[in-house]
Amino acid sequence: MQGKEVISQEEYTEKLGAAIDARQSKDFIIVARTDARATEGLDSAIERGLQNKKTGADAVFIEAPRSIDEMKKIGKSIKAPLVANMIEGGATPLSSVDTLHKMGFNIILYPLSVLFANTFATMNILKELKSNGTTTKFKNKVVNFDQFNDLVELPKFRKLEKKYGFSKRE
Repeated sequence: MQGKEVISQEEYTEKLGAAIDARQSKDFIIVARTDARATEGLDSAIERGLQNKKTGADAVFIEAPRSIDEMKKIGKSIKAPLVANMIEGGATPLSSVDTLHKMGFNIILYPLSVLFANTFATMNILKELKSNGTTTKFKNKVVNFDQFNDLVELPKFRKLEKKYGFSKRE
């Protein structure tokens, strides 16, 4: 995204420290993200990541490295669990989980992949419906009614309806 701004590292360290102090469970993981790559460059982002780890972050997330070389540099520079954000069409090159692990990334996010796929499918089926007045062409490319009902566990809810008498209209 264009137009990013980052707060000073000092302010971020205070906020990160507050989050760490507020943590009430060892199972709550704190990921320190910086967008400084876009505004201050890779070296500054790495410095921020190192400081965030030193402050006590459980994982470090340098947002939007722009090349495999930058990703390798992050992996070599920061000895902490690292986050990679894989967004189709984003600034960071898409890489396989194995490749990312070899570079030192332990937490791999695909935050928009399913949404992008759903949007693509929605656009295509709506274009077909508009053009031809039917979705028959997509019959074998979508789940069928029974598959969908199984996916949303409809039989389980039907049993609950019977058990609690909700199947009758009142």
